[in-house]
Order: sequence, then structure tokens, then C-alpha cells
Amino acid sequence: MQVEEFKQLIQAIDRTKSESTTLELKKAQLGAPEKIYDTLSAFANTKGGIIVYGLDEANSFAHVGVYDINDLQRKVSEQCLQMQPEVHAIFTPLDYEGKKFLAVEIPECDQNLKPCFYKGKGRLTGSYLRIGDQDVQMNEYEIYNFEAFKNKTCDELRIIDVAVGKPIETVKLQEYLLKIKMNRPNLENVEDDAILELNGLTKNGQPSLLNVLMFSLYPQAILPNLSIIAVVVPGTEIGDSEDGMRFTANKRIEGTLTEMIDGAIDFAAKNMSVKTVINPQTGKRSDIPEYPIVALREAILNAVIHRDYSTYTENQPITIYFFKDRVEITNPGGLYGRLSVEDLGRTMPDTRNPNIAKIMELYNYTENRYSGIPTIKSKLQNAGLPEPVFENYKGIFKVTFYNSKKKQSLKPDEIPAFILKFCKTPRSIAEIMAEIDIKTAKYLKTEYLQPLINNGSIAETIPDKPKSKYQKYVTKLD
Repeated sequence: MQVEEFKQLIQAIDRTKSESTTLELKKAQLGAPEKIYDTLSAFANTKGGIIVYGLDEANSFAHVGVYDINDLQRKVSEQCLQMQPEVHAIFTPLDYEGKKFLAVEIPECDQNLKPCFYKGKGRLTGSYLRIGDQDVQMNEYEIYNFEAFKNKTCDELRIIDVAVGKPIETVKLQEYLLKIKMNRPNLENVEDDAILELNGLTKNGQPSLLNVLMFSLYPQAILPNLSIIAVVVPGTEIGDSEDGMRFTANKRIEGTLTEMIDGAIDFAAKNMSVKTVINPQTGKRSDIPEYPIVALREAILNAVIHRDYSTYTENQPITIYFFKDRVEITNPGGLYGRLSVEDLGRTMPDTRNPNIAKIMELYNYTENRYSGIPTIKSKLQNAGLPEPVFENYKGIFKVTFYNSKKKQSLKPDEIPAFILKFCKTPRSIAEIMAEIDIKTAKYLKTEYLQPLINNGSIAETIPDKPKSKYQKYVTKLD
């Protein structure tokens, strides 16, 4: 960080009066804070961040300065060396308004080395994530996700003990073997058992989870919750009812992966509302579904192919909830590897279940060319619907489609409460404006967002770059 950038950061903090996902403040007026291990771990495991010493958050972010730049830098460096892997911080001292300040930039840890943790606590209790402006201890499953990526674990290939010795449905397997030999000429003369081993369907002759999910007669007899729960809610929130009914449609969709995909798409097609439009020139009738079926299909495919199939989540089904104003598709297992929500559709993702993706390509369910997110966005745009909203939090990934661009008409005194509720998930100005009837981004920011930032209710996710196109606003946790 350049000295001038550091000055600008302090000035931005003076305006916003808040910490953020990438910013932590410490006063260090009388001495070095004893422990910053949690913040070092949280920044290293998330997107990196900056610790600024010399500001007193508890005293209206007063400029108190630090006691001794050199000693403070030495003590922070000592703590960085207590991390596994070691944190290589970048220090920037600053003389400003007659006081001394220190910025400590903590880089994001390489994905293959995560989780970064404090050696004194160990991996299971010393690993943290940065959520909002807080350092939150990682749970065992979140740690496992990092380990699985690092070790290239393919959970879809794990042997299912309860399936050992039980026959897998022969007809489906024979169809698969015929199909793969037709599509993979180099396997044409290979023995069937060898093909199954090569493609992860068996290990030492024992069936893998992939085998059970693709070819068994009834996979849910072995793993009941590896299914899809599809529900239609007669309102906008769970608990809304119509004539005493909480759900107007409710189905557990079971079978093999391809059967579940087909069943979920069929459920969606049957339970979407359809608008009939008459072309004034031709007089012909057109039926327009509430959501483009192609977009829904891609979202369902993504949920099935990219969900987590580890033992941690095998009791959690995929869910599809149709509400009056939206549909939410949620799958266990957050984004995998190096991918972030901002990267979706822009960069090639790491694949959690490459063997499922490969077999779905063989069955023409997907091209396996990472075109799903762009297709979803394109189909929604062509239908005149808002962009999808993607959320990734605590081991869950959710995509939401809204069925109308109609905005909420709120009274001025209702808008701050709406923003606080809506921004529990980080939101951009565009996403907020898509929900409420405000004419310009400047008016929204000046009249509502900035006051909420100033009083500490919400924070910018990128406070050091207030004009960033990736800027979002998040409600600060209690």
C-alpha cells in the first residue's frame, strides 16, 4: 500500500465509521493488542484484508495513533509466524495529523494451503472466516471443504459400505457400458469390469456412490436424503398459507441422478404459472411460463452435479421452493475451490464432482463446458426478468429467480428497515434498486446507504474502493 492510499483509507473510515469484510481496526495507543490470530486466520482464509492500527473504534473511530511503530510491527510479525501456513504481511507506516498509524495487509492464502490457522489452537479450533466485520470460527465441515480441495478428494467415488454385496441394477449398467464403448473408441475392447474401475464406478469390485446414484434401482433405499424436495408455497415466505394449506404442492423427488433431474424439471413445468399472450398481428396464442424452463433446468443441473456428496451432507436434500414472487434452488455444499460468487459465469470453475460431470456429459445432460451460468442469465434477460441472485454462505449455495421486475413501493421511513433486512446477504446498489422504487443510485446512496454506514448499521464490502463496480453493502452482525 502506498502512503497516499493509506491516507485515503483513513479518510474513508472517517466517513463510513465502520469495519468491513476486508478491514479491521485496532487502537494500539498504549501497546500492541495481545492476540490477532483470529483476524489473521479469517483474512487469510477469505479474501485477505487490512488491519489498521491507530484508530479507536469504541471512541467514534478517534485518531489515537500507535505507541511505537517498530515494536508494534515486530509483535505483529511474531504472531504472523505462529500461523500455519505462515502469514506474510505487508506493513505501511504513516505519519498523519501529528500521529503515527500502521497498516498491515494480510494476503489471502493460496487455496491449496487453506485453512490457515493458529498453531497454538490447532486446525480444528484455530481456523476462522471473515463474515461481515467479524471473525467467525470455522466448523468441521468448512475445514473439510478446504481439505477436500487440497487433497483433490472426489466424494462421489467413495465406497458405500451398505451397498457392498448388493447387486446394482443390471440393465442400466449394461446400457452405460454400451454407450461408453460407442462414445469412447479406446474402451471398445476393454473388459467391462475394467471400464467400471477406470470410470470410478467400482473400486476393487465394490460399488462407489457414483454407481449407486446412477445405476441402482432405488438409490434412496441406501441414502434416503440424497433426493430433491420440491415445494410450492402460497405466499412469499415459509409459513404463509392459503385456506389453511402451507404448501399447494409438495413432493420428494427420488431415483437416480438423471431421474431426479427429469422429475424436478417436470415438477417445475407443472407448477409454474403460465401467461397467455395473443399476438395482435397474427391472432396466434402463445403460452409464456413464469420462468424460462431452460434457465430452471440449468439451475437444477448445477445443484445436482455440484452439490457436496460427502458424509457431512448426505442427510441434506436439494430443495426447490416456488414462492409467489420467486423460486429458490438450494444445494448442500457452497462454492468449491477458488470460485467466488463474483466469478460465476466469468471464469472456469474448479469441479467438485468431475466424475458426475463426465457421466452427465455422456448422457447428454450437460456439455460440461461451463456454459450453465451464462445460459441462465441470458434466458432470464430474454424473458424480461431480473438477473439471478447467487448466495454462498456456510456450506450452502442458493440461486434465486424473481418472476417480475415490479418494485416494492415503500414509504421513505420504511426503506432503511428494508435495506437492513435485504442486505443480510451482501447486495449491490443495482440489486437494492431492483427491489424498491428509487429512481437513481446517487439518491439511494446519499439518502439511505450513507446514513446507515455512518451509524454503523451496514458496511461496504470494499471500503477502500468505494467506487468499485464490485461494491456491495452488508448489514453488520449483532
